This record gives sequence, structure tokens and C-alpha cells, in this order.
Amino acid sequence: GSCREELKMLVNELGYASHIEFLGEQLDSARLGKVYASARIAVGSGYGGLNITQANCFGVPIILNKFGKHAPEIALKQFHGVIMTDFTSIEDMSRSIEIFFEALDWDTTQRKKLAKQVSQVYCISNMVLAFEKEIRGQVGI
Repeated sequence: GSCREELKMLVNELGYASHIEFLGEQLDSARLGKVYASARIAVGSGYGGLNITQANCFGVPIILNKFGKHAPEIALKQFHGVIMTDFTSIEDMSRSIEIFFEALDWDTTQRKKLAKQVSQVYCISNMVLAFEKEIRGQVGI
């Protein structure tokens, strides 16, 4: 997005350049699968929607700004693969990424469980029900 170059500089300054790759838009599903297979976490800097579904269906937890606008897919947080945090600047965002990157050490079993849970319930009727519960405050972490 619009912060890409600034984030790349910050990643270099923090010494994580060999661990973080900025890929941009990915349209090839085989390539996308490889990217998520090698990812420890995903980060959504803005709108949470398809990126939540993609990350979680591949068994990868995603960090989102709790103040962002999000689609009904936000209800997938019930499976503990969506981490809501507060970042209002690039520095806040990078601190959140660093904290969660170090804290999350999911093994293959946890990733498979997340992927299975999300893929089993991710249909429009189930998402509408989950979204209704979410807006009524019945689902939460």
C-alpha cells in the first residue's frame, strides 16, 4: 500500500530485512499458497476482508488494526487466527508485528486446525450468522 517504502526502510533499520518480504498483490493461487506456507503471520494494515479469509484458510494468523473498517470476515476471529491490535502509526504497527511475531510460534497442528475450522464454516449462511453474533457482542476474544 501507500506505506510500502516507509515500511521497507523501517524493516531494514530494525534488522529484519532478511525475514520480511514485501510481495504486493498476488493473483496466482499456487504462488499465494507458497507464500502463506512460508509465512508465520500475515499483517493487514487496513481493511480486513479477503486477506483474513486467505490467511486463515492457509492456517496463518493475521494481525489487524482494531480501528480499521472490516468486512463480515472479521467474525473468523472466533477461531483465534485474527489478532486485533491498536496501531495508529507505522512505528506502532512495527512494534505490534515484532511482538506478535516473537510470541506466535504455531506448529503445523495449530495451522492445520485453523485452516480446517475456517474452511468448514466459511460459507455465506454461516458468515452471516457469525457476523450477526459479532455485532451483537456475542463473539469475542
